[in-house]
Amino acid sequence: MKKIMVWLFMLVLACPYAGYSNTDAEKRLEMEKRIELLEKEVNKMRRDMESPRNDVESKYISGVLSRVRENWFFPEDLNVKSGDFLRVGLTIERDGTISAQEVVESSGNSQFNSYALEGLSKSSPLPSIPDEIDKEFIELELRFRPPQN
Repeated sequence: MKKIMVWLFMLVLACPYAGYSNTDAEKRLEMEKRIELLEKEVNKMRRDMESPRNDVESKYISGVLSRVRENWFFPEDLNVKSGDFLRVGLTIERDGTISAQEVVESSGNSQFNSYALEGLSKSSPLPSIPDEIDKEFIELELRFRPPQN
C-alpha cells in the first residue's frame, strides 16, 4: 500500500512537468512556491495599507515630524554642504517619551548633527500614541537635511 501511495504521489508531482527533468520540475515547483508566498505577502501589505489603523499611524507620524521641525533651529551661518544629512533612529513609547535614540548615519558635520539632535530633544515628549494604534512603541528613522535655499 505504501508503494502505491509513493508512486501515486510521484505521478501527481511529475505529471504536470512530464517534459522536464527532475531538477527542472523541482526548480519549477520551488519557483511556484516562492511566487505564491510573494503574492500572499503583497496581499498582506495591501490590506495593511488599506486599514484605517495605518491612516491613524500615518497622521501620528506626520504630527511627530511637524513637532520636530518646529523645534529644530538651523543657523543660517552654519557651513554645510547641500548633500549633508543625518539619519537618526528613535523609539517612541505609548506616552510619547523617546526611549531610544541612535545616530544611524552621521552627516560628517558635528555642529549640524548637534543642532538636529537638540531639536529632537526639545520635541520630547512627543504626542502620546493614539489608542487606535495597537502598538506598545513606534520605531522611526528621521532624516535631517539642511534647508534648501
